[in-house]
Amino acid sequence: MDIMINDILNFVREHEVKFIRLAFCDIFGNQKNVAIMQPELEGALFNGVRIDGSKIAGFANEDLYLYPDPTTLCAMPWRPEPGCVIKFYCDIKTKDKQLFKLDSRQILKKAVRDLADLEYSTKIAQESEFYLFRQNDHLLPSATPIDNGSYLDVAPIDKGEDVRREICLLLDRIGITPHSSYHEIGPGQNQIDFKYMDALSCADNLLTFKSIAKAAAARYGLYASFMPKPIKLENSNDLNINISLTKCNKDLLETSAVDEEIEEYFMAGILEKAEEMALFLHPIINSYDSVVKIPFVSKNYDSSFKCRHIGSIANPYIAYSLILQAGILGIQNQYTIKKSVNLPKTLQAAIIAAKESSFVSNSIGEDFVKRFVLQKEREIDAYKSSSRETFYMNEYFLKL
Repeated sequence: MDIMINDILNFVREHEVKFIRLAFCDIFGNQKNVAIMQPELEGALFNGVRIDGSKIAGFANEDLYLYPDPTTLCAMPWRPEPGCVIKFYCDIKTKDKQLFKLDSRQILKKAVRDLADLEYSTKIAQESEFYLFRQNDHLLPSATPIDNGSYLDVAPIDKGEDVRREICLLLDRIGITPHSSYHEIGPGQNQIDFKYMDALSCADNLLTFKSIAKAAAARYGLYASFMPKPIKLENSNDLNINISLTKCNKDLLETSAVDEEIEEYFMAGILEKAEEMALFLHPIINSYDSVVKIPFVSKNYDSSFKCRHIGSIANPYIAYSLILQAGILGIQNQYTIKKSVNLPKTLQAAIIAAKESSFVSNSIGEDFVKRFVLQKEREIDAYKSSSRETFYMNEYFLKL
């Protein structure tokens, strides 16, 4: 670790880095960051950077410390060198240097370790959808999509091509190489697919992708929205993931029939717990304006399977944690795949299922669940005291 830190400090000096962004997220997956100057980096790596936890949604009322994860170093793609800006994702610790139990990254790290204890690991490939909207005369997002295109349309019908290209090029510059990009079903809707990576890198990269997508869109005078259902009668924004379960670095379908059964157990576990973890995959009222796609989990043509219809604004660390833990439970209990899955139809129903689930509290922590549920119940109360259109615009469309 010390060798890696020395390499980082040398990189910072050689490239005349001026600012370092320390990134993390609240319990809902909203990205936050603190910027420090270059001379402060060494202290941050060893002693952390203090933040006020009471001002972060769902966090504890105490001082917390951000510790940059050296393995996540990347240079921001739109900053010229020299004088570039770099970013780290951070682990969050308490004043006495204990891991903060509400840190989403730590929760996912635990799920990865639990799966490794069974001698398995996963690779995940993400497929993320978003809409592009025009801005109004006041440079605020309007409800008008950039085009009236549909699935796989091309220019001039597809007017998001240049934005998608810029997003992909910016991502590639920081080592996140997209697999493909194209126009999706809805007017102004786009999709970018990514290559397989480990679960933690996927969650980190999704937050980076969303921030870059919004920044690139803004440079074109547009607004990128990941709101699940931004246009009432059009296609929803989903996050679909392809999961490859491996053992000893070999795809299960390339080993033995017993290992094929393990993959079936893993899928069955996800289906078994789908209702209980729905709150964290579909965390806002607008999420339930969509018709849930069935099958929720299905086999791909290769040695992988797909989880469909994860909310585009779900906290990816928590979503992937629960999916992995459900798969682990499936392996341990040799679950069989259900023919049908009953998913909650409202946010309130999802809250009830989560509160009654020992699986959820055991997987991500009872305190995390309580804080998440409390905020969601307040959200429902606020929704009831406002008009649907006003609430959706102010709380979802303009923020997601």
